[in-house]
Amino acid sequence: GSSLLQLPPTTVRLIGSGQVITSVYSVVKELTENSFDAGCTSIDIKLAMV
Repeated sequence: GSSLLQLPPTTVRLIGSGQVITSVYSVVKELTENSFDAGCTSIDIKLAMV
């Protein structure tokens, strides 16, 4: 099986500084593509639009 590990704060800041959210569509698209690339067979994405 696979497991998730928490990234160090420095890595989180580096990754976050390079990401720009342009639309809800792009977020869902990236989550979906990354999930399938990681071998997921199903995903559950819930959005709360405010």
